Amino acid sequence: ILVFVPLLARLNIFYNKNLIYAVVGGWLPELVANEKKLIKSLQRFTIILVETKSMKDKLEKLDLKNVDILVNFKTLKIESSNKSYLNKDCYKLCSFSRVIKEKGIANAINITNLANQKLGKKVYTLDIYGPIAKDYQEEFTNLLKDNKIAKYCGIIDPKESVELLKKYDFLIFPTYYDGEGLAGTLID
Repeated sequence: ILVFVPLLARLNIFYNKNLIYAVVGGWLPELVANEKKLIKSLQRFTIILVETKSMKDKLEKLDLKNVDILVNFKTLKIESSNKSYLNKDCYKLCSFSRVIKEKGIANAINITNLANQKLGKKVYTLDIYGPIAKDYQEEFTNLLKDNKIAKYCGIIDPKESVELLKKYDFLIFPTYYDGEGLAGTLID
């Protein structure tokens, strides 16, 4: 961002093309807040598309008037459900996101284990889906060691996400990732 945005803005003086920046995640307002030169470069873009109204508002307060909202989306077949969540012996939980510390994976595992301990029996299981960050691999592996409640289930094709999620009672997403916008997992 710090290199390419100013470069593209300068080059566009000669080429006069529409510059469109589709922002992924929610971190741009914080980055831009302390970068006056970056704000000037972004003002030269035709449009900056962000995922949420709060991001748009924050960027507009920084004198960026070329901001609009393009929500994160996915074409889904909407179905009704008659699934009952009452009085089950075991609830199947899942986490469906990148497997990094900031997505709250350790919290999900720990709270699932704690809930079962408090209830004195196995009431919740947790399946974890998503690519594991290399710098989190060892810590994540240690979290799963000797764990009978949580398990890693790999990566699935995004086109199969909704069908997979239907097999679960609850999707949990305990993220505290600073750059969270409108997360794709919530759309699924």
